[in-house]
Amino acid sequence: HYTSFLKPLGFKRQGIAKGVYHNIQSLVFTVPDTVSRDGLIEYLAAQNIESTIGTYCLSATAFNQHKYNDIQPNAYWLEQNTITLPCYDGVDVGKVCAAIGEYVG
Repeated sequence: HYTSFLKPLGFKRQGIAKGVYHNIQSLVFTVPDTVSRDGLIEYLAAQNIESTIGTYCLSATAFNQHKYNDIQPNAYWLEQNTITLPCYDGVDVGKVCAAIGEYVG
């Protein structure tokens, strides 16, 4: 349901290869360039909707920077441009999508 609403707004869902059986721990979307991911997270929080960044770039942590000094550019880009949306049983996807639609305008 998220994908059908968010794709026309420019959001891209994390890819899952055909034939892969998976359980969803985090529902991750790439945020369009025209949308502030951090602003969206704050806006959703004000609507009592929990979200967070989509993924962390471990190579950019202080420990790894100090030890290896080799930030992985793709992982860093994903950390800056992805969002995780709620995906638990009973989540009101319509409410979440409506709030995102209001923010994106």
